[in-house]
Amino acid sequence: MPSTGAMRSRPKLAVSKNNQQRGDAMLVDDLNELQEKLAAGEHLEDAECSALLTELWRLKASVASKLIERDVAREETARVQAALDEANATIAALRHELEVFQDIRDLVSCPLEKRWTNCAVRTRKEFAGK
Repeated sequence: MPSTGAMRSRPKLAVSKNNQQRGDAMLVDDLNELQEKLAAGEHLEDAECSALLTELWRLKASVASKLIERDVAREETARVQAALDEANATIAALRHELEVFQDIRDLVSCPLEKRWTNCAVRTRKEFAGK
């Protein structure tokens, strides 16, 4: 009966080769094994080289997609910032207009309307006529 340690060990790079055929990422352990193999001066097999190239291209594609996501996020941020600046400018203009109306006449206590907007329109017409 094999020991539990032997049952837990997996064949070297067998999982990686299967993963590479399915397009999965290489395991860090497999990459470490390949690095140790190269450091020992051993040559890599064709399947190992293929797995490394596949992993390299997978990582390059991942980096490229992250760069695209970053660029899109920056463009979206710039667009939203421009919309926010425009909204702030509109609010500032409306506040200024309200202050002008309040200086002309006390809009808060307008006897004609409970709402200042209709009263402000009338006041503006009266003020323009003067």
